Amino acid sequence: MPYDMIDLRYIFDKTNGYCYHCRKKLAWKNYGVVGVRGAWEVDHSNPRAKGGTDYIRNLIPSCISCNRSKGILSSRKYQDSIFLGTLLKHSERYPELFPKKKRRKKRQKQPFGLRIADANKILTVSGSFPAYGAYIGWVKPKSPAEKVGLQAGDIVVQINNQ
Repeated sequence: MPYDMIDLRYIFDKTNGYCYHCRKKLAWKNYGVVGVRGAWEVDHSNPRAKGGTDYIRNLIPSCISCNRSKGILSSRKYQDSIFLGTLLKHSERYPELFPKKKRRKKRQKQPFGLRIADANKILTVSGSFPAYGAYIGWVKPKSPAEKVGLQAGDIVVQINNQ
């Protein structure tokens, strides 16, 4: 739709010569000129494809890249997408919005199907007598450790007579 100079000036002055969406500086003389710095177009805040009108309150200045990438989104939804994209792109600037995930310690594999601990530490903490060796805390069912007769609570003090 062609706009007269009075309407164009009113629309341009709504944002003091800045793109309504990304706040780039627009050049009055570059209205509708593609490929130059400060180029701008008249944008429909509520798109015509979604029931928007050509009424002056629905018209805003927009740089060409914003107007063309906005498509049929409303101005509000387009600005939300710009804001979210900026946050994601610069997430390191907003650590309170993007907390780092805590990494779990990888559990060591138990090739023989048991978990062991220092028997002296386990038994002195529980108030029992001091002991030396390996405390068996858990034995996996049908594992090699169970097959040789080890059970949870056992203390191994010697292997192969050593």
